[in-house]
Amino acid sequence: MAAIQTATAATLEAALSRLAHAPLLDHFLDGTLLTDDLLYCDDGAIFAQRLGGAQAAIVPPSSRCPHAAYDLTAALVEHLQSLGHRVLQTVVPNPPPQSMDALARVGFVHVTDLIFLARSVTVDDAFIPPRLAFEPACMDDLEFAALIEATFVGTQDLPELNGTRSVEETLIACQAAARVEPPLWWFASLEGSRIGVLQMAPGEEPGDIELLYAGLVPSARRRGLGRELTQAALAIAVALEATRVHLSRDARNESAGHVYDQLGFQPVRRRAVWLRICRDSAQHSQRLQESETESS
Repeated sequence: MAAIQTATAATLEAALSRLAHAPLLDHFLDGTLLTDDLLYCDDGAIFAQRLGGAQAAIVPPSSRCPHAAYDLTAALVEHLQSLGHRVLQTVVPNPPPQSMDALARVGFVHVTDLIFLARSVTVDDAFIPPRLAFEPACMDDLEFAALIEATFVGTQDLPELNGTRSVEETLIACQAAARVEPPLWWFASLEGSRIGVLQMAPGEEPGDIELLYAGLVPSARRRGLGRELTQAALAIAVALEATRVHLSRDARNESAGHVYDQLGFQPVRRRAVWLRICRDSAQHSQRLQESETESS
């Protein structure tokens, strides 16, 4: 078994030298990535990013030694689960890299592909369909998270995640993805009743906006409201002076694909989603709450 170590401030650069990835030092220095989640040995390294709530993303190990790759992956999974992260994910190109063998050995499964799409926006998109009304949600709004959970019922977007998080954990995950405060979150209402949500965030490049999630409760589906919800997101992007909107969808969600096609979104890339889910919720929720309290 490889002699695995956890990176520290003193060993950070040595650990990163074992990774075959783009430079990551700044992300560790600014706190986006934590040294506690970077493991290394003589033959390679692996790291994860905590996504908020009960989720974390693992980047496949960098190692030419299959045994070291497995030992690194198993150690990182054990570490994350000890902190209460029940949903572990990785998003990789297809076909998957050889390093995914190590993740498969510890229980990761390829569940679907994500199709990433993008579209330019202009003043011609500044139109909010009249059937829907929108009101902003604040950063600590549990009602927003509860409505997101309600839109997950019967969803075709990663249904494997249903029931893996509490409402509080859903809110924490939303907060982690917000990037600005107040967040770009809205309740969507039809005839006075809240029936959906829009969750958006600034993109990585100037002028970009990400439509992270648009969801409707089951009773509001199959009425053309999904298209109107997405059209409203385009109008909001124009109001925010964005020039391009990015989103992704589960490849299995063909109905959403039709809507995005009709609205002019173009595919940019396709990636495979691998998941490992631990449903021992009571034990792991307690550990997660303790770890978040300690880090706050």
